[in-house]
Amino acid sequence: MSTLVSPDVNLATVEHVRLLLEEAGVPVSRNFLLGQLAKGGHTTTRPRLNRALDFFLELGLAVEGSKGVQWTHSESPSLKRAQSVKVSRTSTPRFRLSRARIRSDTTR
Repeated sequence: MSTLVSPDVNLATVEHVRLLLEEAGVPVSRNFLLGQLAKGGHTTTRPRLNRALDFFLELGLAVEGSKGVQWTHSESPSLKRAQSVKVSRTSTPRFRLSRARIRSDTTR
């Protein structure tokens, strides 16, 4: 039995594919990517392109649908701020009333 080995991919190929996906902003086909790579003087094979795309898809940086592959990763500052804020449900409240304050409020 022989097993298929996925092709090695140059880092330059991965970077070119990433740039094409980011710049497109809309879903693009694999044929479009192959054509754009060839126009830019960086030809590659379909298995190598598939391997680079699988890398992005596995990491969740891109999605694939019926219209093609689209880059989804965002470096927006507002998104980074939202991701850095973590709310814990079991955290202690910020403000605690002292017993003296509670007693004085209930005696009124």
